[in-house]
Amino acid sequence: MTAGFMGSGHGASTVGATSGRKDRSRDEAAPCGPACGSETAVALIQCSRSLPLATRAVYTFARFPDAPVRHLTLHHDGYPTGAAWRFAAALRQGGNASTFLAAFVSSQPGAAPLAGADQAADADYRYLLTLVGRHVPRLQVECWRRLPGATSWQRRCGPMLLATFIQRFLPGDPLPMGSQPLPAACIMRTET
Repeated sequence: MTAGFMGSGHGASTVGATSGRKDRSRDEAAPCGPACGSETAVALIQCSRSLPLATRAVYTFARFPDAPVRHLTLHHDGYPTGAAWRFAAALRQGGNASTFLAAFVSSQPGAAPLAGADQAADADYRYLLTLVGRHVPRLQVECWRRLPGATSWQRRCGPMLLATFIQRFLPGDPLPMGSQPLPAACIMRTET
């Protein structure tokens, strides 16, 4: 076991110990003891055993002008709320649906390219972002989850518009404090 500072990337930090098991929830708390340093913990630092913090995900982008199919992996915050936060960060960069892939890559410097989605055998989530619509391009998202110990993927949600996905998994204002609202060109609407 190792002890150290860990966080989800969304402002909450915890002091925790990890054992490497992947079958426990990231929010499951365990009793604290001297190994966690509970004697000196302050009110804002929560002592817990959080597993897994590194929720890996594969992001596949399809039908974009510069890359018909492109696969990227990120090694943390791959659960749907984390993905919605990443998508909102890419939308803040402006542009339109056709330039979303470039914005995503720019806003996620830790993204590593993959030759195929199956290359990330340790991924917990998989997202497919497809550019759809000929006259009014918009983004569609699908999500799958692989349960601990399983080899197959189970559909988690979708297909749905990107704005719907963000609203569902990151309700309210998806932008961090001080950020500008989403550009009107980035909010994808259905054709009427």
